[in-house]
Amino acid sequence: MNNVHVVVMAGGLGKRLWPLSNQNMPKQFMDVFGCGRTLIQLTLDRLKTVCNERNIWVVTAEEYEPLIHEQLPQVRKDHILLEPMQKNTTPAIAYFTWKIKSVAPNATVVITNCDQMVTNYDYFANAVKESVEFAAKNDAIVTLGVKPDREEVHGCFETLPVPAEGSIFKASKYLGRPAPADAMAMPNVYWNTSLKVATVKTIEESYRKYAPQIAEAFDAIESSFFSPREGYMINELLDSIEESISYERSVLLKADNVYVYAAEMGWSDLSAWSDLIPFVSMARYGNLKVGNVKAYNCSNCIIEVPDLKVAVVDGLEDFIVAEKDGQLLICRLSNEKRIKEWSAEIEGSDQVSDNHI
Repeated sequence: MNNVHVVVMAGGLGKRLWPLSNQNMPKQFMDVFGCGRTLIQLTLDRLKTVCNERNIWVVTAEEYEPLIHEQLPQVRKDHILLEPMQKNTTPAIAYFTWKIKSVAPNATVVITNCDQMVTNYDYFANAVKESVEFAAKNDAIVTLGVKPDREEVHGCFETLPVPAEGSIFKASKYLGRPAPADAMAMPNVYWNTSLKVATVKTIEESYRKYAPQIAEAFDAIESSFFSPREGYMINELLDSIEESISYERSVLLKADNVYVYAAEMGWSDLSAWSDLIPFVSMARYGNLKVGNVKAYNCSNCIIEVPDLKVAVVDGLEDFIVAEKDGQLLICRLSNEKRIKEWSAEIEGSDQVSDNHI
């Protein structure tokens, strides 16, 4: 545990969970399940047996720094890495890799998003620990994968049929984002959960081999880390990067040391309202309710109204009902793909006409 560091990626805007989530208060800082814990707090709850608190890092946008301090007071101030602009995960992962290298060059890093849900915490923690051991032993990049089992679209890895060790398989190909039916029909295919495990040395070498310009850029500013000049240097570096590209595209697509841990942990990526559906079936009376909700004759509904005194909902099936800061959404689940479009219209307009929702 002393040599394991956890990095939480917390800069997303979460606009597809509008109106509950918006740019001022994105979903990772909200109690989506009404359990008293926000998504980012639940993320660290799952990892509390993986590393010491002093080894937790958070990468986020400058505007969310106060929320990090409020919700994660255990995270050291100098372990909160602030991005003045978003340029995707290639520079973000390089930033914390070079910074951790400056204080713990032999560390193994667990990289996780903070807008996901896992129901089997014990299995999850064990899978991460086994991935840490394998990554350190084999100079590998291990990503937790989940077998496609429902109508969702995610990036997928195809693996060799025989495990390299235990539940860990060598990745043979990155398939992009196949249609759900195709992904479910393919053998040896796993959704990429974006949780990655590798040593600092392995990640650094992956940049030097596949994204050398990024490695050189961080070499040039490494001396500014933990100094007043760090923020300025990061701003200059990010401003010089023209293309916004993910670490998956810049490195993992090309690397030959990628492995997949085939996990069964009750995983869901909470990138859209429909991703909450697996939890609706677990909820009492078949509706996921947050706030003071009185639901009658409703089924398979997501009703999130945390700020209202009371909401009475009758006769709905397969609906989203959500309210936040005076903005109300009532939408069929089948139309949820339009929510991002609607929220963009509303945020760009002072007036909301009745045909928007």
